[in-house]
Amino acid sequence: MRMPPFAKFFSEQAELKREHAKQFLRYLRKREGIICLPVIKRPNIDSWGNGLQALKFAVQLENTLTNVLQDLKVTATKDGETGLIDFVKEFIDKQTASIAFLEYHQKLLEESLQQKGLSEKSAESAETSVEET
Repeated sequence: MRMPPFAKFFSEQAELKREHAKQFLRYLRKREGIICLPVIKRPNIDSWGNGLQALKFAVQLENTLTNVLQDLKVTATKDGETGLIDFVKEFIDKQTASIAFLEYHQKLLEESLQQKGLSEKSAESAETSVEET
């Protein structure tokens, strides 16, 4: 199975997240709400070792964002903010789909790397066997 190019994929995801943030800010401004954003720090890595590491961090960040949104939904529920509840639920649904997508590709990549590792070990074993005879 072929994976999408990581740089292009993550660039598109970043643009999508920026658009979601803009939608969220527009909603809050329209409702004249106080905007108090939580800090979600980027991973402290400048050079990714491999695509699998990038996918694992992406899943971690998506889970963090989902937790923040779920906390907001709980608060909105306590305050009876039905409009906000519905609005946040849409983002939680998108987050759930995004996490599932990333986890699926993470699993595919892990399986691919395992098979590649097994293939290389099998080839090495075969070469060793041939050399011994």
